[in-house]
Amino acid sequence: MVPEVEPKAEVRTRWFCGNGAVVERADGECEVVIGGVAIGWFSRSELGQRDLLLVALADNPVIKLQDLARAFGLSTERIRQIREYARIHGAQALFERRIGRRPPLSARLKKRVAALFEQGLTIDAAYAKVKRSTSRASVGRIHKEWAAAQKSAPKTSPGEQLSLVADDGQPMDVAPRAVRPRERRAPREVRRGQPPEESSEAMDGRRSALVQHVGTWLMVGQLHADGLYDDAERLRTEGRQRERVPARDDLRVALDAAIMSLSLGQRCIEGVRRLATPSADTLLFRACPSARWTRDVLHDFAAQGAALFHLGRAHRHASSLAAETPGRVVVYVDNHLRKYTGKHVIRKGWKMQERQVVPGVTDYYVHDSSGRPLLRMDSPEHAPLVNVLRPIARFLRSQIGDATPLLLVFDRAGAFPEEMAALRDEGFEFVTYERRPFPVMPEAAFASASVVRYREESIRWVEDRQKNLLDGRGRVRRISFLTDEGTQINVLAASSASAPDLLLALLHRWSRQENQLKHEIDRWGINQLDGRRVEPYDEDAVIPNPARRRLELDVRDARRREGDALRELAHLSPDHPRRERLTQLAAGAFQEQEHLLAARATAPKRAPLRETELSGKLRRHPGPLKLIVDTLRAALGSAETNLAALLAAHLPKPREAKKTLLNLLAAPGTVTFRETAIHVRLRPAATPRERSAFRALLRGVNAGRLALPGDPRRRPLRFSVANS
Repeated sequence: MVPEVEPKAEVRTRWFCGNGAVVERADGECEVVIGGVAIGWFSRSELGQRDLLLVALADNPVIKLQDLARAFGLSTERIRQIREYARIHGAQALFERRIGRRPPLSARLKKRVAALFEQGLTIDAAYAKVKRSTSRASVGRIHKEWAAAQKSAPKTSPGEQLSLVADDGQPMDVAPRAVRPRERRAPREVRRGQPPEESSEAMDGRRSALVQHVGTWLMVGQLHADGLYDDAERLRTEGRQRERVPARDDLRVALDAAIMSLSLGQRCIEGVRRLATPSADTLLFRACPSARWTRDVLHDFAAQGAALFHLGRAHRHASSLAAETPGRVVVYVDNHLRKYTGKHVIRKGWKMQERQVVPGVTDYYVHDSSGRPLLRMDSPEHAPLVNVLRPIARFLRSQIGDATPLLLVFDRAGAFPEEMAALRDEGFEFVTYERRPFPVMPEAAFASASVVRYREESIRWVEDRQKNLLDGRGRVRRISFLTDEGTQINVLAASSASAPDLLLALLHRWSRQENQLKHEIDRWGINQLDGRRVEPYDEDAVIPNPARRRLELDVRDARRREGDALRELAHLSPDHPRRERLTQLAAGAFQEQEHLLAARATAPKRAPLRETELSGKLRRHPGPLKLIVDTLRAALGSAETNLAALLAAHLPKPREAKKTLLNLLAAPGTVTFRETAIHVRLRPAATPRERSAFRALLRGVNAGRLALPGDPRRRPLRFSVANS
């Protein structure tokens, strides 16, 4: 006989910190547990006990209010109201208060709201007119009753139509308002998991009114065809075992909204607000989301594998790059400090443009030979460029294969003998500038040198000797070139490519990577913070000692003051009245230096964070959300470069292709849903010649048969441009 075992009750655990959670049982009772110890319990009928626990936990700075609200099934605004009520009335008042109900709606108010619905107003529009008298939920209930009454009311036959007299005296038939079709605006709010209000089949044959920003469908279709949405869905499906996984349609809408706002030049997620137009439901196949909702969905998706998403996109780019490049693959690698100007304490790094250390994060960017972004890595610790060159090269080699040569192009930040020897020994090709000091050749040595043309400049170059890396590291190629201004620059390389190809690859770094970085800052907002959340820095991390840095600055200031006093003394006469005061200043500055140097001798340059004055203060921004948004920026940048290259061939000023393309992406238009295709007629702000160039571009786009991820039938998009 098998003994009967009492079935175990269902238990649901919702965590609000590392060791704290709310455990909810099937009977509705909940326990609050911290460190394995139950500190309290509550049920649905005992809200006072729940609110008291909320107030106590919310005062703990370690617990985030967003996580606490999610665990208790409330909103952060509700927690704020409970805390404010307890602060004003005391904790005991939480048990004594009674949450009353609104009085029943009057017949007069119901009649007034129903009349608004008769006029064709939506729930939101009707609530805006009566919000001082009732709540939106009550307006929604009235709408439900009114809609049911409309369905049950007998319909007027055509023979019962009203007869009116027109201005010319002829009778005309007018259907009553109740049987006339009405167009309603889309709801403004977005509910997570809510399907589109109108099915794709119902849209067939319908021609929408003017749809704002429908030109962004060009970018959405390009990224969908490139597999971005498929990669996101695959990672979302693999992360279903996690508790916080966004729904499929939620993730699609969040990606659509982010891509559209970035395409419009908004540069950050907050730009989603610009999409909140009356035609947003047609644009997104669902009501327009808020910036906060979009950021929360992307947060949930980033927690599953932001790095995998980013590397997956880089894998696609590198694979296509190897297939398109017959010879060697050229990539540009550079570091860029993203400055932080917020209120938190962030680690500082050296910013070359400002010639000083500033708070921020160092990013490492990889671009292909056309300037398209390929990969990004970040380092809150501000690691030097030599620490990431080989990892980047190994990743790219794994994507393009061993048969295709890989040439890395970087600046002097990576031109150190140890790293150059390591790159050469692992089979990677590179070209960079030689760091000074290096031997300067006489100008006569370039008299019979070869010449390479770069833009409008003729550069003479010679290659007659190699660079010794010393300490048994071997040698690398050295190419010396002389500019028209008479400046000599040496180039170091380990490659089988010709010297002119190496020189041009290095010189093109400015026009293809540096200019692209500036364009990505101005156009796509790569310097944006994107995420507002912070987390404590690892207390065991070794950081530069701020006390040592302060001592260094004080020593430098004392030496400056001593030097100023001694220099002024040297120009004064022996009986000058200021000599005594300046002598005292110089002696005081000298004694101060001795004390500071003695203190500096015992202060280490680097120390664990817990042993410094920044312990408990230093913060860092989690990188997953920004990595997701930067992945979208990189994909959009590549798509923009491809479209601009096609558009430039038809423009009178090809250099303005990207700026002109922005007008097309921001264009409104009309959308017609057909059985086999979706026709989009764009109305961009353009001159006649630009409009002609747009038509030529869209002919090539239509040949690619782009589709929208929000259309379940995946009908191809057919773009055209209106005459005016």
